[in-house]
Amino acid sequence: MKFVTHNTKRIPEKAIHKAYHFILLLDASASMGSENQWDYLMDAVKEFLDRRRELKTEDRFTIIVFSDTAEVQIEDQTVNQVDLEKIKFHDGGTSFSAAFACVVQVISKFKEKPHPNSIHQNFAIVFMTDGEDEYYSDNEINQLFNTHKSVIKKFWTLELSDGCRSVETLEKINKKMGGSFYDIQNAAGLVTVYAEVATSTAIASN
Repeated sequence: MKFVTHNTKRIPEKAIHKAYHFILLLDASASMGSENQWDYLMDAVKEFLDRRRELKTEDRFTIIVFSDTAEVQIEDQTVNQVDLEKIKFHDGGTSFSAAFACVVQVISKFKEKPHPNSIHQNFAIVFMTDGEDEYYSDNEINQLFNTHKSVIKKFWTLELSDGCRSVETLEKINKKMGGSFYDIQNAAGLVTVYAEVATSTAIASN
């Protein structure tokens, strides 16, 4: 697990970036509706997509919105197909378990699906939350790990720490998945962090 300083890194112009099937897990619980946090998150997702578009990688995108339930709102689309207007706020509580159960279903559906360059064998998960799951259990994250870890190539946990009370749980999840952990102090920092995550997939330079 690594903690990252939130300054967007400059990637060498000749860096080679790998394509992924990105799964964006977006917290849409009631607390995200306060102080424009959801608006900041949507700006951050737009920045993420813009950065991936600039890299000209042949990514696919699935976006899961979760509160006390989880819903796939964007499924297996290219960067130019994603319509952010279709991403809707939920309200309600927070269930990490519901979010990861949904991820298990998504990967089960797509990892055997034929696709050029085996994009469905290269999943990258960006998990963002500001909330506390009072009823969290390890069952779903263990199922995700045991069933699909071989095709999950990257994992990021983005903790919006202003009001987040599940730090230990999130660190445990991130460690389980071998991810990178971002502690974001306020919602205005989401754009910078999503930009950094989007450009952190360089595998080589010419």
